[in-house]
Amino acid sequence: MPKDPLPASSPGKLPTEGIDIGHVAPSFPSEELWNTLVIRPAYRLSLRLGEFDPLFPDEPNTERGRMARLQALGLFYWPLDHTKATQAFRGIPGVAANPGTGAQAVDAFKGAWEYFWRDILKEANDSNADTKLAEMLEERILAQLPPPPEDPMRPTRDNFAKIRIPGGYTILKSWMSNFLLVNDDPAYPHSLGDDQYALETKFRDANKPIGKIPLVALVEKLDPYTLEWKPAKDCYVYFQAVEPEPLPAFDTTLDVNAPTQFNRPPLRESTLGPPAATSGSGPAKLTNSEENPTGATKPSSADPQKPNAHKDRGGLRGNGNLNDCSDVADVLFSTTSTPGFNAEHSPARAKKPDLYELATKATPSGESHKHAVRAKTNDRGEAGVIFTPSRCGGDTYKIRAYIGPADTAKPLPHETDGTGARAIKVDTGTMVVWRNLRISRYVKQPSSGVNATLLGEVNNTTYNIATADDYLTTCFMIDNSGANVGVMDLNNSLQLRTGYSPQVGLGQGFDSLPVNFARAFLEVEFDHGTAPETMSDSDWKAARRTALADAILAAPALGLSLNIPVLMYMETGAPALSVGDAVTLVPMRTPEAYNAHPSVTSAQRIDPAGTTVTGNSIALVEQLWSEFLVVGVARHFANNGYIPGLCLVQAPYGSTWSLIGLASDSSGTSLEYRAGLLYAGRMFYSDTTRVLTAGPPWLGYDTTSNACHEFGHVLLRLHGPGQDAHRTSGGGGASAAVHDGINGSICVMSYKSCEGNFCAKCLFAFRGWKNLP
Repeated sequence: MPKDPLPASSPGKLPTEGIDIGHVAPSFPSEELWNTLVIRPAYRLSLRLGEFDPLFPDEPNTERGRMARLQALGLFYWPLDHTKATQAFRGIPGVAANPGTGAQAVDAFKGAWEYFWRDILKEANDSNADTKLAEMLEERILAQLPPPPEDPMRPTRDNFAKIRIPGGYTILKSWMSNFLLVNDDPAYPHSLGDDQYALETKFRDANKPIGKIPLVALVEKLDPYTLEWKPAKDCYVYFQAVEPEPLPAFDTTLDVNAPTQFNRPPLRESTLGPPAATSGSGPAKLTNSEENPTGATKPSSADPQKPNAHKDRGGLRGNGNLNDCSDVADVLFSTTSTPGFNAEHSPARAKKPDLYELATKATPSGESHKHAVRAKTNDRGEAGVIFTPSRCGGDTYKIRAYIGPADTAKPLPHETDGTGARAIKVDTGTMVVWRNLRISRYVKQPSSGVNATLLGEVNNTTYNIATADDYLTTCFMIDNSGANVGVMDLNNSLQLRTGYSPQVGLGQGFDSLPVNFARAFLEVEFDHGTAPETMSDSDWKAARRTALADAILAAPALGLSLNIPVLMYMETGAPALSVGDAVTLVPMRTPEAYNAHPSVTSAQRIDPAGTTVTGNSIALVEQLWSEFLVVGVARHFANNGYIPGLCLVQAPYGSTWSLIGLASDSSGTSLEYRAGLLYAGRMFYSDTTRVLTAGPPWLGYDTTSNACHEFGHVLLRLHGPGQDAHRTSGGGGASAAVHDGINGSICVMSYKSCEGNFCAKCLFAFRGWKNLP
């Protein structure tokens, strides 16, 4: 029953009005009852979430059905119509070496489905995984409709709920000239710098249930003879958008992704320079202006979607007309038939779904029934609608369902506009859109020393690296006192750090990775915990095998004729290297040591002078490393990109050649396999905010901020500009157009002095916005 409409101060009575009495009928002597009183019918209304599973066209235990459901939960980031989607789902079996052709052995790549039930669920088989997947559909996207606050002026956290949608869309094609193309589909050429909104749209076009939330209202009528509540057929239920409550303030005592943490962490209001600003800038500046627009996109005070993103920014606000319900019809509530909800799929699924009459745009009457659609109840007394919130993180919604008139000019006694004491209605609490980003692997290479063979090859006048400490110093692992400070773990704390202030001065600390992304209403989850997974020797060797096989395939196309196993210390009888003493992901012989090896022919020698005597120039070998060898290593750890989340591989450095100045000494790289690589020891990075000067530390932020930088690339973001007197480069391909103005914010996507945070434009992209100025 609806709650008692009387205020607490009421004496407990309402005046009897004409509408309360149906009629008083005279009786005749032949009948038992005299002066029969016919009471106005009593109705009640309830609202619940419908089932998500029937919306999917394919059966839940089929390959395509599993792919679609995983994707709706943010567990499968391959478009369903991508030519490699099935391969990503199933995985790739291992291939044995073929001595006759020289083909190297390739390890198997686990498919997304096996990863899901083995690594995430830790279940034993497909059947168990299907059961859990069905449960996750009902619990994860929107666990329940939140109740409205008893006092609208004082909502509690119980009156809010998160709508979780996928948010981990990444580059699908290499930004380098990598031509192995193991995962490429010409229809999905999305790479570094491309539009994330456009990519996400393609995913949604190929998997229609994403973003759809079924709502079902039950109308019941009291039987006056049996006093039983029975389904009421042919009643009109109106589904109306009403103004949501403001989100509760960010709670510093809660994890950023706690179930009751509905708001984002505070944004920076300053920018550590140069140029430096103490207030009125930083990511907060553009965010505030975009969230509170003026001019043509300024929201109307009468718009229940006024806190949300405008349609020009990828949201739903601004569609249609606020006065004729076109602002919500087929915008916020679907008025287009949805298979599995309004009609059966074709071909039909084995289990018949509960079907509901298609909702239609309501017709306002004066100020009544605006922002609404309506649907008629079926034989079960149920009316349903598909709620389609925007994809923009931070958008909020509140819904009212009420029994309204079939004819607004002639409402029946129990039909209202959803207001007033007699309204038969149900209000939800406020729902807020949060996007989701997973970290499937964070793998860190240990460093217990330096292999004697590696050290011996550089202990000469060519390279002048005489001791193990000298070797590790090139990786920035030895501090000024001579102590080995190693490679720092990422800060993956789920809480805002103590002492945080939006106005930053010199010497302040940097934020954790989850906190940085939470500012975009992007919830970071870890498949294997927040601590790094120590790279095992077997895993490292398997990664090197993948790199070797890729390089052997790629070398001829680059014009290289190399003995690549010798280059990588992987020939028969090679010195025994281990993950702990190799120092880098890809140990490589120096050109001199390689050329002197007895298995290397004259045509296979590297030409250190860079001439074309053999064609094996230093530059081409470096290209082989940066585009194939190190990429192959990442491909192994990221499982060919088939994992649901991102992968970060952290090592002292990428290759031996990086340490001796023959290959890029970048602090990291980002790849199309949902993977990022992070290099350099603690001495490379700044522990606190500072203005960079020439000399170590060489980067203006910490290791964790650099991980955010590399993951930003994986999520399609380009380098940003910055200003430092001694440094002209901000990282290759810096693009001012996709970042906040340099005087307003310096983004972590730069390599310049900054506060280690994403700028507002990056945060908006992660939120699912588009067309930022």
